[in-house]
Amino acid sequence: MDDTFGVTGQEKDAEEYISKMREVKSSKSYDSMEIAAKIATAESFLHLIRPLQSLLEERLDLKIIRKVDELLRRIGAGLLHNETIQSRQVLIFCHEIIREVYKSSEEHGDRSAQNHRNKRFLINIAGTPKSLRGSTTSYKYKLIRFAFDLLRSVLHRYDGLRTPANLAGFMPMMGDAMVQSNEEIQMAAIRLLTTIIKVPLQEIDDNAAVYVSEAVKIIKASPSTNTELAQAALKLTSAILRERRDVKVREIDVAYLLKRVQPDLEELDRQGVAFTFLKAIMTRRLVIVEVYDVLETVASMMITNQTRGARDQARSVYFDFLTHYPQGKGRFAKQLTFLMKNLDYKHHEGRQSVMEAIHLLLTKLSGDLQQAALGTFFVPLVMVTVNDESVPCREMAGALLKTCFEKADSERIETFLTLLRAWLPKSDQPLLARVALQVFGTYFETQGTKAERDIPFLFGHIARILKVKLSDTEVADWETVYYALHTFIKACQAFPAPSFAENTASLWASIRQCLFFPHVWVKLSAAKLMGMLFADVARTNAEIEKPELPLQGSNGLWLGSSELEQVTRASLALLKVPTLSEELATQTVRNLVFLGKMINNTSLRWEPGEVAGQALVEGDVGQSEDETPNPTVENENENESENQNENENQGGLAFIFQRSAAILRRGPLTTRSPSLVPVRAAMQLLWALCSSLSTEALRPNIQAILLPLQNLTDPSIPPPYSTDEAFVDGYKTLLSHCSEIMDMLQKKLGTTEYIMHLTKVKEGIKGRREGRRVKRRIEAVTEPEKMGRFKQRKGEKKKEKRKEKSAGQRSKRRGW
Repeated sequence: MDDTFGVTGQEKDAEEYISKMREVKSSKSYDSMEIAAKIATAESFLHLIRPLQSLLEERLDLKIIRKVDELLRRIGAGLLHNETIQSRQVLIFCHEIIREVYKSSEEHGDRSAQNHRNKRFLINIAGTPKSLRGSTTSYKYKLIRFAFDLLRSVLHRYDGLRTPANLAGFMPMMGDAMVQSNEEIQMAAIRLLTTIIKVPLQEIDDNAAVYVSEAVKIIKASPSTNTELAQAALKLTSAILRERRDVKVREIDVAYLLKRVQPDLEELDRQGVAFTFLKAIMTRRLVIVEVYDVLETVASMMITNQTRGARDQARSVYFDFLTHYPQGKGRFAKQLTFLMKNLDYKHHEGRQSVMEAIHLLLTKLSGDLQQAALGTFFVPLVMVTVNDESVPCREMAGALLKTCFEKADSERIETFLTLLRAWLPKSDQPLLARVALQVFGTYFETQGTKAERDIPFLFGHIARILKVKLSDTEVADWETVYYALHTFIKACQAFPAPSFAENTASLWASIRQCLFFPHVWVKLSAAKLMGMLFADVARTNAEIEKPELPLQGSNGLWLGSSELEQVTRASLALLKVPTLSEELATQTVRNLVFLGKMINNTSLRWEPGEVAGQALVEGDVGQSEDETPNPTVENENENESENQNENENQGGLAFIFQRSAAILRRGPLTTRSPSLVPVRAAMQLLWALCSSLSTEALRPNIQAILLPLQNLTDPSIPPPYSTDEAFVDGYKTLLSHCSEIMDMLQKKLGTTEYIMHLTKVKEGIKGRREGRRVKRRIEAVTEPEKMGRFKQRKGEKKKEKRKEKSAGQRSKRRGW
């Protein structure tokens, strides 16, 4: 205490005292007092306050008061970490502090009254000492505030102390503090009352109306609700309205508070308290004009506010208002119209908030109100799924359409279907047809067997749309084709029997043609549908060891040799696309694995010359006669003579192996990770076929398989350089898969036969390399201009590679 308030402390605070040592001006007394408060026993708590209690009875200036505040704060922090703080002794300690302050104030009042009678007859010749000028003796309330704050912290941390027996003695003190003129005591008492408002004390019920009245007076006296005292008073009012339902509160006070709070809803630092107060009023179901006025602001805020938390709170309050407050027929329709119009709000966050509010209405309402809301929002939500620029908004609108079909009654569903049946045939308005296709897919997902009656109507229009769109060479309307296929996927999942029926053969022919469509989404949907058809055929023919063509599905749809050949060629062509996606590559590989097995097990016959010729064309992809011969493209004529002599049953299988090998020989077109997708897909196809087919089926094609694998694993061929770490890792994984396939083939064929085939492959590679070398030497003499262009392009490629490598090392040179 002497180091803080005594001579030592005054010397440290003196402005004339100058020292270069920082320790001279600092003080550890606050830390010492906090440590003492942590380890003190409950009986000695009062000894920590006694010196301050004596000090506050003297005349103090502002600097001393600041020290007192800091010391009381550190004592409170230490007491909260004391092990004995959760006992009832701390309540006794707080009560004793307040009681002694009241007693001291009464004695001081009596002495002041006696001294005042004689004071006016005495003259102070020396005047007031300079040290006491500007000082006052009204700081004893600091101890009351300290006791209230400590009590609030303890009760908030330990619920077991919040009992009527423990708190009954504090109620008169808190009541007196509420009506005092000092703001610090008022604030401490209000916060304490807010903390204990749930305690079942009869005195709280009796005086709650008075507390609310005093809180309203405080707010009225405050120039702004931004002050701490006004915020504390508003929290107390909210707590009483929410927890003490039997306490009657004047509507005029509630109306006044709503008007004061309304601007706070938009203020980030005050909107939490404002929303808490508004929710407390709505739990009372107070029907006054001001509630309806404030809710108009809340409805707008639900959409326009920039913070997500504020929009969520506003939406919660708005939904509570719509469902629990009286809404006339016209007012409710007006609210629905308000939500419907704001589905076109310019910012997607606002549109998402509107759709979340619509979801609450559609799921929580019931009866006629729910059906009216479904009818109001159906068409606007359909438009959002098509026209909205934001993907999350379109997804939310699709989910809401599912809710519409789930919650609608039969009459309302028939109304929806009437609209869809009218939109789908409109070929001159492709947007409406596209919308109808999307919503029909949602209808199938939600209604189940009830929707089967619309299958013939839908399949007929899907077949018409695909026939018309595929006959047009323009790609502008790929969306309609995509949504037609997407809807048919959902129909196949929900109703496999009519989807795989014999009468849908023409529709499936159009789907196979979609595999050649330019847009990748259409290709992916068509590949998925073919995969579903292959799965149905595989299940039907699972018990047949050697199925014969045509392959028949579970419901009469069949696949002949021409169909299998068309899908095989289209699927292999998909793997050549440089921008192939992972999903499309995976689905295509699955389809080709099924096709390879079926070609091997059935009597499918392709012309061997046609297969070999197309394989040669594919092998030349990516290399002109002028370019540098790529060592990984050692392909031409490797298996040509062998293909001419193979039996017809292996023609289709040889075609698959040679096309896959050609993709591997071509390699990645760039040194970025997406370019590895086709190569990786071809590698997966080879691995799946080699692991599932017999040795007899693999033996005629073994050299075509080994050729790209040998090139990839050849240590004399350096891997492509890339600064893309994903590409480097993916290429390493690709090489490990090559080794796995070669090991698998060695086990299947035996070491002797495997080495014989591998030796032939290596000799062929060596011969072709030597032939090219001789050809280049001859062309250097006979066609020097051509060789000059070749060297120039070769130098430019080297220069580009050096630039790329230098750019990749730039960050390391700069120390990043």
